[in-house]
Amino acid sequence: MKPQLQAERERRQNAGRRPPGPPPTPPSPEVAPKAQVNLTDADSRIMRVQGQGLEQCYNAQLAVDRESRLIVAPGLIQEVNDKQQRASALEKLRALPAELGTVPALVADNGFMSTVEPVIGIIQSVMKFRQFLLRGVHHVSGEWDWVCLAYHVRRMHRMQGT
Repeated sequence: MKPQLQAERERRQNAGRRPPGPPPTPPSPEVAPKAQVNLTDADSRIMRVQGQGLEQCYNAQLAVDRESRLIVAPGLIQEVNDKQQRASALEKLRALPAELGTVPALVADNGFMSTVEPVIGIIQSVMKFRQFLLRGVHHVSGEWDWVCLAYHVRRMHRMQGT
């Protein structure tokens, strides 16, 4: 329980008033009877999709070079919130070969209109990739790598001007 709520509960009890809400209960190690399990892909998670409610899905990640718009580090996570993924992206960038150079600055995605969103838009709208066909985090991660490779071939073709 949060310290503020605990303090409010104790203050009300000391004043002889009933504390608000039911008393807290410790978490149970057992699965709740109404808990949902995906029988076709237990690795995916229920996530809120903007404008579409809740869906069973994965969270695809990208690190993109700002100038060339080439993907330098794709990734896939099973977490709804991707705010904690900056460290993981930096590790992937540090693991790249030295011949590729170093990353002078990092711009983190904070919604639309960033370095990453045009690439996501091309993958979804132009390449028509909107859902994974495989199941299991290992297979879906490989599928995401293939999608990123296909994007690279397309982007490099565009960069050559042909």
